[in-house]
Amino acid sequence: MKLSGDAAARFARRPDPETVGVLLHGVDAGQVALHRRDLVAAVTEGDAMRLSRLDPDAVRRDPAALADALRARGFFPGRMAVLIDGAKDGVTEAVAAALDGLRPDDALLIVTATGLTAKSPLRKRFEAGRGVAALAFYPDAAENPADLLRAEGCLARPTPEAEAVLHEIAADLDPGSLRQFAATLALYATDLQTLEAGDVTALAPARSGATDRLTAAVAGGAPDQVPPLVGRLSASGTTAQGMLSAVTRHFRLLHRLAADPGGPRRAIEGLRPPVFGPRRDRLLAEAPRWPVPRAEQALRLLHEAELTLRSTGPRPERALAERCLLRLAMMGARER
Repeated sequence: MKLSGDAAARFARRPDPETVGVLLHGVDAGQVALHRRDLVAAVTEGDAMRLSRLDPDAVRRDPAALADALRARGFFPGRMAVLIDGAKDGVTEAVAAALDGLRPDDALLIVTATGLTAKSPLRKRFEAGRGVAALAFYPDAAENPADLLRAEGCLARPTPEAEAVLHEIAADLDPGSLRQFAATLALYATDLQTLEAGDVTALAPARSGATDRLTAAVAGGAPDQVPPLVGRLSASGTTAQGMLSAVTRHFRLLHRLAADPGGPRRAIEGLRPPVFGPRRDRLLAEAPRWPVPRAEQALRLLHEAELTLRSTGPRPERALAERCLLRLAMMGARER
């Protein structure tokens, strides 16, 4: 079974009890991790003793260990889960063998992966098999803050101004920070019927402003500002992946402005949600620096950096992200 977007998110929160295996995959490791958290919590009811973790390499070397873990019986009531985090296609054979004959009263097998292609054998095993599900998560499906508010149980309706501010703030947050922001807003708005723009601004994470300044430095061609901003964001808890994701979202907007036959001003009028105020002015000022070929080159560099961060093995994540962002800022500086 294949699910994506809202349907995949709903399944992660309320999995079918007859399912014996679930693959969660996408391009953003942080986003996949958020939904993995929901699925694990739904199955184990928050009981850490009912969750077993297996390393992908260990599973590939010893498939029998996975089969034993899935059929083990715990000391506590309730279904157990076995998690393989960061899997690659190399575990497909072991996973397929372990799923063969697995019953709903056995532990649920949960596998997470990023960067799997449509031809991936691991994806195909979960997409086409019986009693299993492949949940695909893509960035656009997780970036609607209004949907996240509803998912957190918020009944208050944002005013049009509040919704616009929500989208502006969300564009500068990584998926994990966005989910936490939505949870905070939902808690605040428990007894409210409407959510005002001032409420949203007051509760916004402080580091979203630093992320906004980083994207401005990169797209505006100010390489001297990049290292201190990266250091500040890193110290506040923003991951290298989160920084690259925020800059990527900004460059997708710049690419859209550059590609519109009517020019950036006509393109920005058609953006949904609409862009207002200083952010609109900044996008229009940056657009001439990033014509289509240059914007596409920037997006390729960002994509390559994100793939490197997701690869296995030790790597200097902050240094990799900072080097990529410096290269982009230098490209922007040459267009002054």
